[in-house]
Amino acid sequence: MSRRRRHGSATQDELLLDRPPVAGEEPWRKTMFVKYSQAFVIFPGGFGTMDELWEMLTLLQVGKMQRRNLILIYGRRYWDEVLNWRAMMRWGTIRPQEYEVLQFADTVDEAFERVKSWMEKYHLSPGNEWLE
Repeated sequence: MSRRRRHGSATQDELLLDRPPVAGEEPWRKTMFVKYSQAFVIFPGGFGTMDELWEMLTLLQVGKMQRRNLILIYGRRYWDEVLNWRAMMRWGTIRPQEYEVLQFADTVDEAFERVKSWMEKYHLSPGNEWLE
């Protein structure tokens, strides 16, 4: 009998099947979340949302993830109040070009149009007909 390593409630083999990841499968869920996404729309949230945002920004900063469409919804005003990007640039912890990967949208429709434009610009296919 082979021993299979378990990740949360699933075995490694189960995680490799073509199915959506389950939230409890933490390291695998995050890997698949980033690997198969072409764009990210981040809504205001708590520590979990910030964790996901920082992880994506870190992967971009260190070159472990190709540039993706990263949209922060409810506009620059909210996010500038929550996160002090200017202080990070002033202290040298991020460079201005790293901040430039972020886009801001005030509405869901605006975010959707940004994702659609991004995918058209880079000839990306969502794999279904959701853009039509």
